[in-house]
Amino acid sequence: MAISKEINKIAVLGAGSFGTAIANHITLVKNNHKVSVILYARDDSISDEINTSQNNSKYTKEFNLSKKLI
Repeated sequence: MAISKEINKIAVLGAGSFGTAIANHITLVKNNHKVSVILYARDDSISDEINTSQNNSKYTKEFNLSKKLI
């Protein structure tokens, strides 16, 4: 018997270039689903920048991040 449970929260540890890109990609792929993606950063200034301007200028300055990224 298979148990199906919908995932509604995803955590990504590390807000470097790879973690930021993966977290942003998940928010774009799961756009129509009620999924929260939480990106954990070691540096408070990075998390503040992501939350206020949807950008991670230290690692991914080429593109803006999804507003759904927490």
